[in-house]
Amino acid sequence: MARHITFEYQRFDFAANPQLFFIPGDHGGLVREAFLIHYRNLIDFLYQKKKWPTDAVAIDYIADWAPKRPSWLSDERERCHKLLAHLTYERVTYEEHDALSWDLDEKVSQLRAVWNGFLSALPDASRPWFS
Repeated sequence: MARHITFEYQRFDFAANPQLFFIPGDHGGLVREAFLIHYRNLIDFLYQKKKWPTDAVAIDYIADWAPKRPSWLSDERERCHKLLAHLTYERVTYEEHDALSWDLDEKVSQLRAVWNGFLSALPDASRPWFS
């Protein structure tokens, strides 16, 4: 599973590149959508507990893993969920409140730091799985 988890981080990190993220038009829109999907998956992996028995989460690898939850976490996860994962009438509400843009610099930095903390906290035997 580590290969799949690492893939999520690599895609997140790749799509977070401002030169790609801010490309205008459909191509940039696809990069932003891809970024947000991997962003949401990483949030779930790094911060959430298992919702379903087959979910992969960081505590599967580090039993006492408990990074500090940023204040923005719940709102960002819900926005990703509502704007990307499901067709919901709340999309219209986000649009009406001009809440379709994403201020991600701080969040990207924090997720990168938490990911690096996760890698550093892994037991020596499992660290190579994530390379």
